[in-house]
Amino acid sequence: MGYPLTLAVRYLGSRKRASISVGTAIAVLGVMLGVAALLTVMSVTGGFQAEFRDKVLGVNAHVLVLKHSTEFRNYRDVMAQVRDVPGVLNVGPFSINPMMLAHGEKTATGVLLKGVDPKSSLGVGLDPSIPPVLDLPRHVYKGLSGECAQPIQMSCGIGLLAGLRREGATPPPRRGELEPTPLREPDDDEAEADAGVADPDAGAPDWLRQEMKNREKAAPKGSPPPLPDDEEGLGEGGAPQDKPAPKGAKEGGAKGDADTKRDEDTKGDDDTKGDDAGKEATPDGGYKSVLPDDDELPTGIETDECEDPELVKKLPGIVIGKSLAETLKLELGDCVTVTSPTIGFQFSGGAVKPAVAKNFRVMALFEAGFDQYDSKLVYTDLYEAQVFYDEGDTVTGVEMKIDDIEKSDEVVEAVQKVVPPSAYRTMDWKELNRGLFTALLIQKVMMSGVLALIILVAAFTVVATLIMVVLDKKREVSVLKAMGATDTAVLRIFLYQGLFIGGAGTTLGLLVGYGVCKGLIVWAFPLDPKVYFIDHLPVLLRTDEFLITGAVAIVLCLLGTALPSLYAASLVPADGLRDMQGGSSGLEAGEVLRSGWELLKKRWATLLIVPAAGYALVAWSGTLGVGHVTSLAGLTWYPILPAILTVVVRSIVVGVYARAARQPDVPLFEVLSRSLVRAPGVYVVELVRWLGVWAILLVAVAPGALVHWLTDSFAVALLLGMAGIAAGIIPLIVFVQATRLGVYFAADQGFGPIRALRASWRATEGRRTDLFVYDVAGVVVILLSSFTLCIGGLGALAVVAAGEAVIYARLAKVLEPPRRQASIPDGAVVA
Repeated sequence: MGYPLTLAVRYLGSRKRASISVGTAIAVLGVMLGVAALLTVMSVTGGFQAEFRDKVLGVNAHVLVLKHSTEFRNYRDVMAQVRDVPGVLNVGPFSINPMMLAHGEKTATGVLLKGVDPKSSLGVGLDPSIPPVLDLPRHVYKGLSGECAQPIQMSCGIGLLAGLRREGATPPPRRGELEPTPLREPDDDEAEADAGVADPDAGAPDWLRQEMKNREKAAPKGSPPPLPDDEEGLGEGGAPQDKPAPKGAKEGGAKGDADTKRDEDTKGDDDTKGDDAGKEATPDGGYKSVLPDDDELPTGIETDECEDPELVKKLPGIVIGKSLAETLKLELGDCVTVTSPTIGFQFSGGAVKPAVAKNFRVMALFEAGFDQYDSKLVYTDLYEAQVFYDEGDTVTGVEMKIDDIEKSDEVVEAVQKVVPPSAYRTMDWKELNRGLFTALLIQKVMMSGVLALIILVAAFTVVATLIMVVLDKKREVSVLKAMGATDTAVLRIFLYQGLFIGGAGTTLGLLVGYGVCKGLIVWAFPLDPKVYFIDHLPVLLRTDEFLITGAVAIVLCLLGTALPSLYAASLVPADGLRDMQGGSSGLEAGEVLRSGWELLKKRWATLLIVPAAGYALVAWSGTLGVGHVTSLAGLTWYPILPAILTVVVRSIVVGVYARAARQPDVPLFEVLSRSLVRAPGVYVVELVRWLGVWAILLVAVAPGALVHWLTDSFAVALLLGMAGIAAGIIPLIVFVQATRLGVYFAADQGFGPIRALRASWRATEGRRTDLFVYDVAGVVVILLSSFTLCIGGLGALAVVAAGEAVIYARLAKVLEPPRRQASIPDGAVVA
């Protein structure tokens, strides 16, 4: 390491000025707080992601296959096909539908009843070497056969779920697939009536047909068939309207007899009306029917299943979440009624279906730790769930468990090759919960980005500290360079110092952040599950997040160190000695701006009229559309003439400003003609500068883009991208400042592009920090002038451009060869 390391350690705790050591401590403290805060937030947000993922995958499968049609009957064939897909561990069918649960006076709506296969989905009776599709048994903590100790083991949960499927259970039949009623033998009357004679009442109801037969039997032989008891069907004389009246009947006889009989009945009623007035009307013979004292159900009708303990034991089982059980006041062994969410009748599947209600027995309770599942999800046997929608042996879909959840996308692509996407839809757990995990990812990225600003602020603190050290040690650095110290050695002195500050702050920040995270894990900060869906603050400690956070902090500190270190390394020994005598480097921003203002006042006619006329010509050519050509696609117009004029005008303006600063006696016509000839060289220099800028930016973001392409990790890629951009700021500033005078060398002295850029690099060496400060000061002056008066902004722009020409005139002298003095020849006689 040598003396640079010794000087770096000595500069951390200067004995001359206590402020420097205090500044170092403040910088270390800032880095420590930034790293600790960022690490804590990343661990908490990562914990939320991991917790939600575990809760979602705890009661759901990894990959689902759904059918586009309403009925999914060939699910067994689909299961056999996807079982052989690489990465699939187990497959099981499921049916899920919204239901309403009721127990006593408590009711819960919007509950999802999920029917599963107890063997493949829950592991009941499954080979222990094959994992079940769902991890629900890990969350079943209590059942009719006992309880599971914490943490819950898979085998214990499977044991509590044994018996979920009743013995001999089969899929329910579909509507229209019921067994037909056996035919009975017809009696003698039916056989006689059917003997070659068509039944005229074949379309009538059974009760009406029986009534007509009884009347036929009671009527004497040879009489006409009985007439219906409907006055509308009788004609005059009581005969049907389509048949004549019997012979011997007088016209209107029947009608007259009927009227006479009706008058006699009316008269009798009038005679008795006065005697029975005010008395209760009782029919002759009294009332023959007697109502029972108590309502008694007929024999053969069963009572409510939930009221008979023996019948409850025979009910199918159901597994309910802890929160839902508390809402409905349910205990193990209780009866709960599950009803399909319909009022009255509904039209579904081409038929009118009534609401289906079915009783279940609570056989187990689970706690997923996610209130959205504990209060809205229940499980039962697949065959029992199929009863509610009367569609027979059909399911909602097929679900799978895979060996690596991070490779679910690959499994989905493999499954789509087995089952046609036109008939089936395949989705993984990421797509099924895309909204939740996208929101969590955005939250993590945004919070991490905001808190990363704390580290950036700490990096600026490091910059300020090192700037103070460089200014304080400027004389010593000049002496070191005068004694033979190289630029690299001086650069290492301050880089080591920045590395010490960043390393100490990062190490302390990692320790503090680890302690805070462990404290949050031990004390389990409580949360409201109704709001956050989980009952405690999750924290996930990941080694890669520690490494990334520490690396980003150190890189930012080193980048902050680079600027003052480069300034110290570029110091010329004469500058330090001149400063000791009160001299100046001649490139201070204020002094250059004043020189530019003086130059503009002397040459205002040339420096303002020539640029204004040139850029007005460019604007005029673009307005007229002269020289536009069409691209191959026929959609975009390329302004050829304005582009050419822009290159020419840029070269002329640079040449005019350089001539005003260095050679004011050169005629303007000569400057214009010379600039026209040198315009291609100026354009090439500008092109190289822009290509260099884009190359630096691409290199800065390349690591993040590569990580995102290889690992699909957006958070890590974003952090690397931010770190790369921060790392590319210093090289970008150095490149821009080192090549900024290349256009002046090309336009004024006729250098080729390579020679012009090399001359600019040499001329700006040791002055790039001053040039950057001048650019910042120029931007501030232009903005302030624009706010006060619009035309003032244009004048300020001209002053800044004139100041840049002054900088070129002063730095170009550095590269001029020294004048040779006349020497006395050897052997000459001196008088």
